[in-house]
Amino acid sequence: MASEGVRASVKVIPMSKSPSIRHQQVAEDILAKAAVLFDELGYGRPSLQDIADAVGIARPSLYHYFHSKEELLSTLVERTSRSREEIA
Repeated sequence: MASEGVRASVKVIPMSKSPSIRHQQVAEDILAKAAVLFDELGYGRPSLQDIADAVGIARPSLYHYFHSKEELLSTLVERTSRSREEIA
């Protein structure tokens, strides 16, 4: 019975919703490799498998970071636009 009181008093603290440093690093690597492939081959030619291979991860793992090739391109365009606004 005493252990029930102890268990009831333990407060569960949810994990942070912010991505880990490792998650951010992998996402940045994916974006960098995708940017190079898009620059060299155009948007249409490289597949998500090509991007995953360039990063060194499995294609299903890539979906943990970006849901589609369109989302990758959108993120790259948004960052480029933001960078240009900061320069101006």
